[in-house]
Amino acid sequence: MLGSPSLYSVDPSYGEDDPLLEQKRADIVHTAAVMLEKSGLIRYDRKSGVFRASLSSLSLHTSFPCVLSPSSSIAHRRRRRERS
Repeated sequence: MLGSPSLYSVDPSYGEDDPLLEQKRADIVHTAAVMLEKSGLIRYDRKSGVFRASLSSLSLHTSFPCVLSPSSSIAHRRRRRERS
């Protein structure tokens, strides 16, 4: 991120207050966690920042190099139907 700030949409002034870009990285992790939560892959406590995932939900997707939100939502619905 420091070497290629434009690649990560980091404004040059962002590093003035946060030279190691720790807040920017935390924002990226938060955004990813929210997306995974919406897809039903993890449970994310936004207040504490803790997220939990069941091994079975993640193991269904580990063979895919890129899990897109629609495909993970479909898999989550299928798992729900199989459990009931």
